[in-house]
Amino acid sequence: MLSRAFGSSRGCIKRVFTRKTALPQGITAMPHRVSRRFHKISLLNKNVTSCFRDSQIIFSSMNKYYLSTGIDSRSEISEIMSQFSSKSKSLNVQEIVTIMDKIICVNAKPEELESYKSSFDQIASAALEKIHEITSGAEALVYLRFFSEKYDPCDETLSKLDSMSLNLPGSSTETILDILESLNNNNRLSQEICIEAAQELKRRISKMQLKDIPVASSLICSCQLHDDKFVEALEERLFDICLAGEVYDMPLDEFVLLCTVISEFELPYKIFLEDARDFAMSKLEEFTPEQLSTVVSTYLVFCDDTKLANHAEKRIMKIRRRLTVEECLSLMQTYILYDSSEEIWTTFDITIGRNMRKVQDFQVLMILNLFSKAPYHIRRLFKAFVEKIKTTDFELKDLASIARIYGETGYNDDDIYQYLDHALSDQIKDMSDGSVVSTLIGFLNPEIDSKFEILPKLESHIQEIMPKIKLHNVATLLLRYGQLSEGSEEMKNVCTNRIVEIFTSEITNSEDVSALELVLTMYSFNISKVDAKCYYPILNHLVAKKEEFDLERLDEIHSMLMKFHEDSMFSYPILQFKYERDKYFENGIKKQIYE
Repeated sequence: MLSRAFGSSRGCIKRVFTRKTALPQGITAMPHRVSRRFHKISLLNKNVTSCFRDSQIIFSSMNKYYLSTGIDSRSEISEIMSQFSSKSKSLNVQEIVTIMDKIICVNAKPEELESYKSSFDQIASAALEKIHEITSGAEALVYLRFFSEKYDPCDETLSKLDSMSLNLPGSSTETILDILESLNNNNRLSQEICIEAAQELKRRISKMQLKDIPVASSLICSCQLHDDKFVEALEERLFDICLAGEVYDMPLDEFVLLCTVISEFELPYKIFLEDARDFAMSKLEEFTPEQLSTVVSTYLVFCDDTKLANHAEKRIMKIRRRLTVEECLSLMQTYILYDSSEEIWTTFDITIGRNMRKVQDFQVLMILNLFSKAPYHIRRLFKAFVEKIKTTDFELKDLASIARIYGETGYNDDDIYQYLDHALSDQIKDMSDGSVVSTLIGFLNPEIDSKFEILPKLESHIQEIMPKIKLHNVATLLLRYGQLSEGSEEMKNVCTNRIVEIFTSEITNSEDVSALELVLTMYSFNISKVDAKCYYPILNHLVAKKEEFDLERLDEIHSMLMKFHEDSMFSYPILQFKYERDKYFENGIKKQIYE
């Protein structure tokens, strides 16, 4: 129901770039500290495409066991059935429900109950005759579980049960969630039922018990029903819960689910998280690595809480020898969000290296990408993965991404480039435009001296498709050529002209360009020493986005603009960036900015 999502530390990025800026593929050609900030932003851009996708994430936190005061042995079914047979015609719906509930609690596989099929047929027949007498959600739940788990009814019967199960007045919130869980466990949780249940739960949110809030809110948000009214009502309810100290009674998995909901749907619940911080801190030793990743990333996103993350590192170090590759991947996506310790990244490096044989093919690219953006240049795994890459059947786009990652991290052994040169040289025409750009960026690594057959082929093809290349990719290409001591002047000019064309004819207002793309363009123009007139179409957009840059970025852009201070076209942008920088200072002393 709710796909896992991680966010970024708002405290680190909210004055860097807009949170809705998507991360284009491969950004580490720009300064490394900037690259990781943009990676943080991308982790916020997770959209739920289906309101009932990954529903097990919601309901796994419930893990309920339906208790009954009835039988605990299959040997007693015969006695129950004899009692049923003696008065089957006079049983009311409540008595039938009691019998079905007892049978539900029998711990037996379907084949073990085959001998009771005729008896169950009788119960099912009697139950269906009384189905219109059901008056509560609890009774409907027993019907659903009996027919789903102990009996194999026709589709018509199941459809009838599904449609009536959530339309009962007076059903408790817990019963509604139990019904949804039962439907989900039996693969019958439809989008229509989800939305209907979410609408009812939304009406109850202001008075909902804490134990029901995580699952209910995740369902409501997944159905895209989290409007301002709902967000405010849930915020008030969470405030009351914290005020009463109830948060300390919250099961761990439900707290983790609530953190996931807050993070994925960007709910503005910083106050709740701060109030619950002591609870989270006290449970660090009890969280699983995946849960730890979710909680820590949520606190980084909404509270900029690096202290919690640092304390969590101690927990990770205690269990580092037991970490799996999957757990490392989960934790890496969290600890990339801030300047975490070199020790933690060394732990990830050692753990994955020790479990190299267990790394699945689809995880290779994820691991390389995360290490390429890590706060420390730990590159041992890049060498270790070369042989695995050579023996894995990657798609062209994946090989292109691998080329880009190795090139942008400055990997300088020829082994991977020789393999990629051989694998891709004759397939350039079959590659997408983005893959061609990624491959070229990879081979434009200033750390390698060898000349490869693929390079002139890529450059020739790039010139053919240049009118279709997007701003981010062409700016990255220009930046790479500018970094090369003998970069092709022809390619520099082609890239520069394309960027000017984009800003002149394709970008009509500042909403069409991101702050990321503007900074990357400025870096590429600056290092390639382009003429002042090439900057002209960019200047107005820079001024419009000035409030989205942090102090470091403001300083860099101001310094670049000052190179052209004698040009009147630059006077106003220079003044605006100076004014924006001055907001960070008071009487010449840097002040703390509170947002």
